[in-house]
Amino acid sequence: MKVKIFTEGGKDIGLGHISRCSSLYNEIASRGIPLDFIVYGDIGKIDFLNGINIINENWLDKEYLINNLSSDDYVIVDSYKANKELYEIISKKSKRALFIDDIGRLVYPEGIILNPSLDSSHIDYSHSLNSIILSGSQYVILRHQFRGVKRENISNEVKRVLIMMGGTDIRGLTPLIIDNIYKNMLNMEFDIVTGSEDMEKVKSQISKTNNITFHNNLGATQMMKLMMSSDLAITAAGQTIYELLATQTPFIPIKVIENQENNIKSLLEYNPEQIVLRYDDLDFLSNLNEALEIYSDVEYRKNYNLKYKGIVDGYGSRRIVDYLLKDTNKEHKINLRKVKSEDIKEVFDLSNQDYVRLYSINKDKIEWADHVKWFNSVLEDKRTVFYVVTDKNESFLGQIRYKIAESSATVSISLSEKLKGKGLSKEILNKSIKKIFDEEQSVKDIIAFVSEDNIASKKIFEGLNFKRHKDEDSMMKLILKEDFYVN
Repeated sequence: MKVKIFTEGGKDIGLGHISRCSSLYNEIASRGIPLDFIVYGDIGKIDFLNGINIINENWLDKEYLINNLSSDDYVIVDSYKANKELYEIISKKSKRALFIDDIGRLVYPEGIILNPSLDSSHIDYSHSLNSIILSGSQYVILRHQFRGVKRENISNEVKRVLIMMGGTDIRGLTPLIIDNIYKNMLNMEFDIVTGSEDMEKVKSQISKTNNITFHNNLGATQMMKLMMSSDLAITAAGQTIYELLATQTPFIPIKVIENQENNIKSLLEYNPEQIVLRYDDLDFLSNLNEALEIYSDVEYRKNYNLKYKGIVDGYGSRRIVDYLLKDTNKEHKINLRKVKSEDIKEVFDLSNQDYVRLYSINKDKIEWADHVKWFNSVLEDKRTVFYVVTDKNESFLGQIRYKIAESSATVSISLSEKLKGKGLSKEILNKSIKKIFDEEQSVKDIIAFVSEDNIASKKIFEGLNFKRHKDEDSMMKLILKEDFYVN
């Protein structure tokens, strides 16, 4: 068994794919699994790749793939250059293949399609019929140094601004931004992150360099600390935005290339008021100045962070590798555990699925800020028992809640579509019922409200001996009494 990662990057391509693949590399390496990291491009010396053994080869040649892949290989591909023929070779030759895609670039062959952005609902993967889709913020790829970081406070004033236009500032925006805002922000400190190839060029184009510190090829720990020390970031809307979300750093995203549009759409899904700039807007500089004025308000920045709180937890690489390496021939091993604070995003994503809202009493989509308040209140509520459904890899598969009032517990259940057609819903519900009766001695009956149109759920509850009572709020009211529960 071996894992092989294929990607591209370098001076003329950028480093985004290499960066996120390095995170997957480190996760796999930490498990003691043999692997190769094969990169096409002129990569030179990159500090964040220290300790990673790079194989610099033109893997975009089909003969190379045919000669270097085997049926024991697990493969990860992150590419904008590989054509469909190459993907088909990888799919056929490997044991299992995972294709990273954030723009819906191709109709992919059999394998796992990973969209590591906040939201991929605007991309149609329906034509990749034989593929499994992994998407959503729980699969955002971050380096492990960004896991579990916590910003203690938001400064009253914006005193330190971080500017990052990518490893190569392809639009030459950094000097333009600095010269535009510097005269109005003489009391601020600026940190500019750029590739080593661009640094001297950028320096020469900036008229004043007082209060400016330049950084290039930072390691993950250095980058995390720099973000944590910044009050505001101005950034290209690429992979960096996820690290800023993880460090709770308020930021102004700038779309500099077309493939960043999906990142922007994802941000707007969570925060419709997110200010977004586009480099080619005729009013770019005036829009930037207006944005800086808005972000100078400490209450705005606090509220900004609240809207994105907990969306990116930094464990995406672990979940991705778990899924790639799991034995799909074995049946799911279903576990129930008490909810944790880090489950907030998975619960949110599941609750907002169209098929969940369709059969809910409240059919409106849930706002993130409202979810955060509700979730935190539920965690503190001693009369709510909240279970999370996971598989043997601790991957999130659903939620079950019991709201206890006197001797009754009202159940609410929603499960991932990954379980659809596997016949596990009844088993999961039954496990939770047994736990609630065993652990909560005061509970003598369980109440469920089910939509009349939800035939599948009705059958599951009735199969566990729930009996129909008087309907409420246009929903069927089903009750299971402990005396009639048969485990």
